[in-house]
Amino acid sequence: MTKAEFLHSFTLLREIILDFLDSPESESIIGKACRASALENNFFTLPMQKFALRAIAEKFLSDDALEYLSKAEAVEKKVGIIMAGNIPAVGFLDLLCALACGCKAMVKLSSKDRYLIPALCGSIGERCDNLKRPISESVLFSDSKEGLADFFNGVDPILFSGSDDSASSVLSEFPETRKLLRGSRFSFAVVTGDESDEELAGLASDILLYCGLGCRSVSYLLVPDGYDFERLKTALLSVGNHLEVDRIGPFHNMVARNRAVAALSERLSHGGVIKKGEMADCGCILLENSPEPFPPLGVVRFCYYDNIDMPEIFERTNIESVQKKYTTFGNAQRPEIYEWPDGVNIINFLCSK
Repeated sequence: MTKAEFLHSFTLLREIILDFLDSPESESIIGKACRASALENNFFTLPMQKFALRAIAEKFLSDDALEYLSKAEAVEKKVGIIMAGNIPAVGFLDLLCALACGCKAMVKLSSKDRYLIPALCGSIGERCDNLKRPISESVLFSDSKEGLADFFNGVDPILFSGSDDSASSVLSEFPETRKLLRGSRFSFAVVTGDESDEELAGLASDILLYCGLGCRSVSYLLVPDGYDFERLKTALLSVGNHLEVDRIGPFHNMVARNRAVAALSERLSHGGVIKKGEMADCGCILLENSPEPFPPLGVVRFCYYDNIDMPEIFERTNIESVQKKYTTFGNAQRPEIYEWPDGVNIINFLCSK
Protein backbone atom coordinates (compact mmCIF):
# COMPACT_ATOMS: atom_id res chain seq x y z
CA MET A 1 0.00 0.00 0.00
CA THR A 2 1.57 3.27 -1.12
CA LYS A 3 1.34 6.45 0.96
CA ALA A 4 -1.29 7.84 -1.42
CA GLU A 5 -3.27 4.62 -1.22
CA PHE A 6 -3.02 4.68 2.58
CA LEU A 7 -4.44 8.19 2.74
CA HIS A 8 -7.19 7.39 0.24
CA SER A 9 -8.16 4.10 1.91
CA PHE A 10 -8.44 5.38 5.45
CA THR A 11 -10.03 8.69 4.52
CA LEU A 12 -12.66 6.56 2.81
CA LEU A 13 -12.95 4.34 5.89
CA ARG A 14 -13.70 7.42 7.99
CA GLU A 15 -16.58 8.25 5.65
CA ILE A 16 -17.80 4.64 5.73
CA ILE A 17 -17.82 4.60 9.53
CA LEU A 18 -19.64 7.93 9.81
CA ASP A 19 -22.20 6.77 7.23
CA PHE A 20 -22.76 3.62 9.27
CA LEU A 21 -23.25 5.63 12.47
CA ASP A 22 -26.05 7.53 10.75
CA SER A 23 -27.80 4.23 9.96
CA PRO A 24 -26.47 1.53 12.33
CA GLU A 25 -29.18 -0.97 11.39
CA SER A 26 -27.83 -1.20 7.85
CA GLU A 27 -26.82 -4.48 6.23
CA SER A 28 -23.30 -3.20 5.65
CA ILE A 29 -20.24 -5.25 6.60
CA ILE A 30 -19.78 -3.12 9.71
CA GLY A 31 -23.44 -3.43 10.71
CA LYS A 32 -23.34 -7.21 10.49
CA ALA A 33 -20.09 -7.29 12.46
CA CYS A 34 -21.53 -5.12 15.23
CA ARG A 35 -24.55 -7.38 15.59
CA ALA A 36 -22.37 -10.50 15.64
CA SER A 37 -20.11 -8.90 18.28
CA ALA A 38 -23.07 -7.92 20.45
CA LEU A 39 -24.38 -11.49 20.36
CA GLU A 40 -21.01 -12.98 21.27
CA ASN A 41 -19.80 -10.44 23.83
CA ASN A 42 -22.34 -8.99 26.28
CA PHE A 43 -20.13 -5.97 26.91
CA PHE A 44 -20.13 -4.97 23.24
CA THR A 45 -23.55 -3.37 23.11
CA LEU A 46 -24.38 -1.41 19.98
CA PRO A 47 -24.03 1.97 21.81
CA MET A 48 -20.59 0.94 23.11
CA GLN A 49 -19.44 -0.16 19.65
CA LYS A 50 -20.81 3.02 18.08
CA PHE A 51 -18.85 5.15 20.54
CA ALA A 52 -15.64 3.24 19.76
CA LEU A 53 -16.16 3.59 16.01
CA ARG A 54 -16.88 7.32 16.28
CA ALA A 55 -13.71 7.84 18.31
CA ILE A 56 -11.69 5.97 15.65
CA ALA A 57 -13.23 8.00 12.82
CA GLU A 58 -12.87 11.38 14.49
CA LYS A 59 -9.50 10.92 16.18
CA PHE A 60 -7.37 8.27 14.45
CA LEU A 61 -8.79 8.87 10.96
CA SER A 62 -8.94 12.66 11.02
CA ASP A 63 -7.15 14.50 8.21
CA ASP A 64 -4.41 15.64 10.62
CA ALA A 65 -3.90 12.16 12.09
CA LEU A 66 -3.71 10.47 8.70
CA GLU A 67 -1.37 13.12 7.33
CA TYR A 68 0.90 12.57 10.33
CA LEU A 69 0.85 8.78 9.91
CA SER A 70 1.45 9.00 6.16
CA LYS A 71 4.84 10.59 6.81
CA ALA A 72 6.07 7.44 8.55
CA GLU A 73 9.14 5.78 7.08
CA ALA A 74 8.32 2.82 4.83
CA VAL A 75 9.95 -0.22 6.43
CA GLU A 76 7.96 -3.06 4.82
CA LYS A 77 8.31 -5.44 7.75
CA LYS A 78 6.14 -8.38 8.64
CA VAL A 79 4.57 -7.38 11.94
CA GLY A 80 2.75 -9.60 14.41
CA ILE A 81 -0.12 -7.94 16.29
CA ILE A 82 -1.80 -9.58 19.28
CA MET A 83 -4.97 -7.66 20.03
CA ALA A 84 -6.84 -7.29 23.29
CA GLY A 85 -10.61 -7.65 23.50
CA ASN A 86 -11.55 -5.48 26.46
CA ILE A 87 -13.18 -2.71 24.41
CA PRO A 88 -14.44 -2.68 20.80
CA ALA A 89 -11.73 -2.47 18.11
CA VAL A 90 -9.10 -1.62 20.71
CA GLY A 91 -6.31 -2.97 18.47
CA PHE A 92 -7.15 -0.74 15.51
CA LEU A 93 -4.37 1.78 16.21
CA ASP A 94 -1.66 -0.90 16.07
CA LEU A 95 -2.96 -2.08 12.70
CA LEU A 96 -3.27 1.47 11.36
CA CYS A 97 0.33 2.25 12.32
CA ALA A 98 1.62 -0.98 10.78
CA LEU A 99 -0.08 -0.19 7.47
CA ALA A 100 1.14 3.41 7.58
CA CYS A 101 4.69 2.03 7.71
CA GLY A 102 4.10 -0.25 4.74
CA CYS A 103 4.22 -3.39 6.87
CA LYS A 104 2.34 -6.62 6.35
CA ALA A 105 0.25 -7.22 9.47
CA MET A 106 -0.32 -10.69 10.91
CA VAL A 107 -3.19 -10.04 13.33
CA LYS A 108 -4.14 -12.41 16.14
CA LEU A 109 -7.66 -11.32 17.08
CA SER A 110 -9.06 -11.61 20.58
CA SER A 111 -11.78 -14.23 20.94
CA LYS A 112 -13.87 -11.44 22.49
CA ASP A 113 -13.56 -9.13 19.47
CA ARG A 114 -13.38 -11.25 16.31
CA TYR A 115 -15.55 -9.32 13.89
CA LEU A 116 -15.19 -5.56 14.05
CA ILE A 117 -11.65 -4.90 12.81
CA PRO A 118 -11.87 -7.44 9.95
CA ALA A 119 -15.12 -5.70 8.96
CA LEU A 120 -13.38 -2.32 8.86
CA CYS A 121 -10.71 -3.74 6.57
CA GLY A 122 -13.37 -5.52 4.53
CA SER A 123 -15.17 -2.21 4.04
CA ILE A 124 -12.01 -0.73 2.53
CA GLY A 125 -11.56 -3.74 0.25
CA GLU A 126 -15.18 -3.50 -0.87
CA ARG A 127 -14.81 0.14 -1.89
CA CYS A 128 -11.16 0.23 -3.03
CA ASP A 129 -10.69 -2.44 -5.67
CA ASN A 130 -7.97 -0.56 -7.56
CA LEU A 131 -5.18 -0.69 -4.98
CA LYS A 132 -1.82 -1.97 -6.23
CA ARG A 133 -1.73 -4.17 -3.16
CA PRO A 134 -5.27 -4.97 -1.95
CA ILE A 135 -5.69 -4.60 1.78
CA SER A 136 -6.37 -8.35 1.96
CA GLU A 137 -2.73 -8.84 0.94
CA SER A 138 -1.52 -6.43 3.61
CA VAL A 139 -3.47 -7.89 6.55
CA LEU A 140 -3.99 -11.50 7.56
CA PHE A 141 -6.29 -12.30 10.49
CA SER A 142 -6.47 -15.32 12.78
CA ASP A 143 -8.82 -15.92 15.70
CA SER A 144 -7.46 -19.39 16.46
CA LYS A 145 -6.06 -20.06 19.92
CA GLU A 146 -3.67 -22.63 18.48
CA GLY A 147 -0.66 -22.38 16.21
CA LEU A 148 0.39 -18.83 17.07
CA ALA A 149 4.07 -19.67 16.55
CA ASP A 150 3.33 -20.89 13.00
CA PHE A 151 1.09 -17.91 12.25
CA PHE A 152 3.82 -15.52 13.46
CA ASN A 153 6.62 -17.28 11.59
CA GLY A 154 9.04 -14.64 10.34
CA VAL A 155 7.42 -11.63 12.04
CA ASP A 156 9.51 -8.85 13.58
CA PRO A 157 8.43 -7.11 15.71
CA ILE A 158 5.38 -8.14 17.75
CA LEU A 159 2.89 -5.60 19.12
CA PHE A 160 1.01 -6.98 22.13
CA SER A 161 -1.84 -5.61 24.25
CA GLY A 162 -3.42 -7.56 27.10
CA SER A 163 -2.90 -8.65 30.68
CA ASP A 164 0.44 -9.01 32.43
CA ASP A 165 -0.03 -12.80 32.53
CA SER A 166 -0.60 -12.96 28.77
CA ALA A 167 2.39 -10.68 28.20
CA SER A 168 4.57 -13.13 30.15
CA SER A 169 3.37 -15.95 27.91
CA VAL A 170 4.28 -14.00 24.77
CA LEU A 171 7.66 -13.15 26.26
CA SER A 172 8.46 -16.82 26.82
CA GLU A 173 6.97 -18.03 23.52
CA PHE A 174 8.90 -15.53 21.36
CA PRO A 175 12.14 -14.91 23.29
CA GLU A 176 14.18 -13.82 20.27
CA THR A 177 11.60 -11.56 18.63
CA ARG A 178 11.56 -7.83 19.33
CA LYS A 179 8.36 -6.98 21.18
CA LEU A 180 6.30 -4.05 22.36
CA LEU A 181 4.37 -5.43 25.32
CA ARG A 182 1.53 -3.36 26.78
CA GLY A 183 0.21 -5.09 29.93
CA SER A 184 -2.17 -4.29 32.77
CA ARG A 185 -2.60 -0.55 33.40
CA PHE A 186 -5.11 1.73 35.11
CA SER A 187 -6.01 5.41 34.92
CA PHE A 188 -6.97 7.78 37.71
CA ALA A 189 -8.63 11.15 38.06
CA VAL A 190 -7.88 14.02 40.44
CA VAL A 191 -11.07 15.64 41.75
CA THR A 192 -10.92 19.11 43.32
CA GLY A 193 -14.51 19.44 44.53
CA ASP A 194 -15.10 22.50 42.34
CA GLU A 195 -16.31 20.56 39.28
CA SER A 196 -19.45 21.66 37.48
CA ASP A 197 -22.30 19.25 36.84
CA GLU A 198 -21.10 18.98 33.23
CA GLU A 199 -17.58 18.07 34.34
CA LEU A 200 -18.93 15.46 36.75
CA ALA A 201 -20.99 13.97 33.92
CA GLY A 202 -17.77 13.75 31.90
CA LEU A 203 -16.03 12.00 34.79
CA ALA A 204 -18.95 9.59 35.14
CA SER A 205 -18.63 8.78 31.44
CA ASP A 206 -14.89 8.21 31.84
CA ILE A 207 -15.71 5.72 34.62
CA LEU A 208 -18.66 3.87 33.08
CA LEU A 209 -17.96 3.79 29.34
CA TYR A 210 -17.11 0.19 28.33
CA CYS A 211 -18.03 -0.69 31.95
CA GLY A 212 -14.60 0.59 32.97
CA LEU A 213 -12.79 -2.23 31.14
CA GLY A 214 -10.43 0.01 29.16
CA CYS A 215 -7.04 0.91 30.64
CA ARG A 216 -7.82 4.56 29.80
CA SER A 217 -11.08 4.35 31.76
CA VAL A 218 -11.00 5.99 35.18
CA SER A 219 -10.94 3.27 37.82
CA TYR A 220 -9.42 5.27 40.67
CA LEU A 221 -10.21 8.69 42.14
CA LEU A 222 -8.30 11.07 44.36
CA VAL A 223 -10.77 13.32 46.17
CA PRO A 224 -10.20 16.06 48.76
CA ASP A 225 -10.75 15.35 52.44
CA GLY A 226 -14.41 15.57 53.37
CA TYR A 227 -15.53 15.38 49.75
CA ASP A 228 -19.31 15.13 49.33
CA PHE A 229 -19.98 12.38 46.77
CA GLU A 230 -23.69 13.14 46.28
CA ARG A 231 -23.32 15.14 43.06
CA LEU A 232 -20.95 12.56 41.60
CA LYS A 233 -23.38 9.78 42.57
CA THR A 234 -26.14 11.64 40.72
CA ALA A 235 -23.92 11.98 37.66
CA LEU A 236 -22.97 8.30 37.74
CA LEU A 237 -26.61 7.23 37.97
CA SER A 238 -27.60 9.51 35.08
CA VAL A 239 -24.75 8.44 32.79
CA GLY A 240 -25.23 4.79 33.78
CA ASN A 241 -28.87 4.99 32.75
CA HIS A 242 -27.89 6.63 29.46
CA LEU A 243 -25.33 3.91 28.72
CA GLU A 244 -27.76 1.23 29.93
CA VAL A 245 -25.06 -0.50 31.95
CA ASP A 246 -27.72 -2.21 34.07
CA ARG A 247 -28.70 -4.15 30.95
CA ILE A 248 -25.20 -5.59 30.60
CA GLY A 249 -25.65 -8.83 32.50
CA PRO A 250 -22.09 -9.58 33.69
CA PHE A 251 -21.57 -5.99 34.85
CA HIS A 252 -24.95 -5.74 36.61
CA ASN A 253 -24.38 -9.10 38.30
CA MET A 254 -20.95 -8.07 39.60
CA VAL A 255 -22.32 -4.82 41.01
CA ALA A 256 -25.08 -6.77 42.76
CA ARG A 257 -22.61 -9.34 44.08
CA ASN A 258 -20.19 -6.70 45.42
CA ARG A 259 -23.10 -4.81 46.98
CA ALA A 260 -24.31 -7.95 48.75
CA VAL A 261 -20.82 -8.83 50.01
CA ALA A 262 -20.32 -5.28 51.32
CA ALA A 263 -23.70 -5.36 53.08
CA LEU A 264 -23.08 -8.78 54.68
CA SER A 265 -19.65 -7.69 55.90
CA GLU A 266 -21.12 -4.39 57.17
CA ARG A 267 -18.89 -2.37 54.84
CA LEU A 268 -21.69 -0.51 53.10
CA SER A 269 -21.52 3.21 53.90
CA HIS A 270 -24.70 5.03 54.86
CA GLY A 271 -23.61 8.57 54.04
CA GLY A 272 -21.07 11.16 55.06
CA VAL A 273 -17.37 10.41 54.95
CA ILE A 274 -16.74 6.95 53.53
CA LYS A 275 -14.32 5.18 55.85
CA LYS A 276 -11.38 3.11 54.65
CA GLY A 277 -12.62 -0.28 53.49
CA GLU A 278 -16.22 0.92 53.12
CA MET A 279 -18.26 1.02 49.93
CA ALA A 280 -20.89 3.52 48.82
CA ASP A 281 -23.75 2.44 46.56
CA CYS A 282 -24.19 4.62 43.45
CA GLY A 283 -26.87 2.41 41.95
CA CYS A 284 -25.03 1.36 38.80
CA ILE A 285 -21.56 1.12 40.38
CA LEU A 286 -19.93 1.05 43.81
CA LEU A 287 -17.37 3.43 45.30
CA GLU A 288 -14.74 1.88 47.59
CA ASN A 289 -12.29 3.67 49.85
CA SER A 290 -9.14 1.64 49.23
CA PRO A 291 -5.47 2.40 48.54
CA GLU A 292 -5.24 -0.46 46.05
CA PRO A 293 -5.68 0.21 42.29
CA PHE A 294 -7.19 -2.32 39.86
CA PRO A 295 -10.65 -2.65 41.45
CA PRO A 296 -12.97 -5.52 40.54
CA LEU A 297 -15.58 -5.07 37.83
CA GLY A 298 -18.40 -2.80 38.99
CA VAL A 299 -16.26 -0.88 41.50
CA VAL A 300 -14.30 2.36 41.29
CA ARG A 301 -11.85 2.94 44.12
CA PHE A 302 -10.73 6.19 45.70
CA CYS A 303 -8.75 7.77 48.49
CA TYR A 304 -8.92 11.16 50.17
CA TYR A 305 -6.04 13.61 49.90
CA ASP A 306 -5.20 16.46 52.25
CA ASN A 307 -2.35 18.18 50.41
CA ILE A 308 -1.70 19.23 46.82
CA ASP A 309 1.35 16.96 46.49
CA MET A 310 -0.49 13.70 47.09
CA PRO A 311 -1.71 13.18 43.48
CA GLU A 312 1.87 13.49 42.24
CA ILE A 313 3.09 11.10 44.96
CA PHE A 314 0.34 8.63 44.06
CA GLU A 315 1.34 8.76 40.39
CA ARG A 316 5.04 8.26 41.18
CA THR A 317 4.26 5.35 43.50
CA ASN A 318 2.25 3.59 40.78
CA ILE A 319 4.23 4.82 37.77
CA GLU A 320 4.69 1.33 36.29
CA SER A 321 0.94 0.72 36.31
CA VAL A 322 -0.54 4.13 35.42
CA GLN A 323 -1.82 4.65 31.89
CA LYS A 324 -3.14 8.20 32.37
CA LYS A 325 -3.83 10.84 35.00
CA TYR A 326 -6.88 13.01 34.31
CA THR A 327 -7.56 16.49 35.62
CA THR A 328 -10.11 17.28 32.90
CA PHE A 329 -12.93 14.90 32.15
CA GLY A 330 -15.09 13.50 29.38
CA ASN A 331 -12.58 12.35 26.76
CA ALA A 332 -10.74 9.46 28.40
CA GLN A 333 -11.75 7.08 25.62
CA ARG A 334 -11.21 9.59 22.81
CA PRO A 335 -7.40 9.82 22.76
CA GLU A 336 -5.56 11.83 20.16
CA ILE A 337 -3.25 10.01 17.77
CA TYR A 338 -0.19 11.15 19.75
CA GLU A 339 -1.51 9.84 23.09
CA TRP A 340 0.23 6.51 22.63
CA PRO A 341 -0.63 3.50 24.82
CA ASP A 342 1.91 3.29 27.66
CA GLY A 343 3.53 6.42 26.20
CA VAL A 344 5.41 4.46 23.51
CA ASN A 345 5.27 5.87 19.96
CA ILE A 346 4.20 2.88 17.83
CA ILE A 347 5.48 4.42 14.59
CA ASN A 348 8.95 5.01 16.05
CA PHE A 349 9.01 1.48 17.45
CA LEU A 350 8.07 -0.07 14.11
CA CYS A 351 10.68 1.99 12.26
CA SER A 352 13.51 1.24 14.68
CA LYS A 353 15.78 -1.79 14.38
